[in-house]
Amino acid sequence: MTKSTKIFALFAFTFASSALIAEDGFIEGFPDIPKLEIVSEIAGDPVVFDTPSGTVAEATLLTSNKGTEALNAYKTALSALGWSCKRPPQSLKCTRGGNTVTFLNDIPQAETGRIILRLAPTK
Repeated sequence: MTKSTKIFALFAFTFASSALIAEDGFIEGFPDIPKLEIVSEIAGDPVVFDTPSGTVAEATLLTSNKGTEALNAYKTALSALGWSCKRPPQSLKCTRGGNTVTFLNDIPQAETGRIILRLAPTK
């Protein structure tokens, strides 16, 4: 792959990922996690607290489709933002800059889902 091909592929990947992000940008309490169009936040979330090793935050997101589709969309979006992601079944774990974000598909078989999002310092 030539250098110009790699640059074009990165641009196309980034553009495709940005189309998934909702107009209001990022999830409340998670400034580095984009709010995708397929999720909605629950009022009263997130729960944020400080620990000796750093800030921990947790929120629940509702999905307009299956949770697995939302996990796949988050893997694409976060990878484009520089996160390193792994996608085991029913979850997604991404790391970047000393932080780890984990998404857990809470209701795997449902047509619409619920995802638990947790941000914590990388150990």
